[in-house]
Amino acid sequence: MRKTKVITLAALFIALIIIIKTYATFFLFGTTKFGLTFIPEAIGSAVLGPIIGSIIGGLADILGFMIKQDGSYFYGFTVSAIIKGALYGLLLHKKQKSLLNITFAVLSCIILLIYYLIRFGLICYTGRKFLLYYYQKLQLCLFMPLFKSAFCIFYLNI
Repeated sequence: MRKTKVITLAALFIALIIIIKTYATFFLFGTTKFGLTFIPEAIGSAVLGPIIGSIIGGLADILGFMIKQDGSYFYGFTVSAIIKGALYGLLLHKKQKSLLNITFAVLSCIILLIYYLIRFGLICYTGRKFLLYYYQKLQLCLFMPLFKSAFCIFYLNI
């Protein structure tokens, strides 16, 4: 792709992520924040590749924090957003968009980032116990991967 088209698409995906983060993020079970920002993150990384996907993730996290602050800034969340963009790009870019590939990419992001990297960052950030976070987030383990995979399949096949 040409550079102008890549920059324009990346800016479009960053704007979509920020809009969704601002208006379509809600809390489940009182403590767990859930949003639909993974849709433009996954599509942007699948279309533009892992490097641009990681740039999209990092810039969207920083700009999204500047627009809608949900607390104080923590660099660990930006690092995990960069890794998530790269991971979606590595697992989905120039690959067949099948249920198995998308589910594997979503599960990889959930397991690697949400349940290990972000939890470790939250422990460093808040000082709470490690197992307490696993217990609190256990209710989401069952339906979140299927929910995210269904959304990604729907949007990647359009």
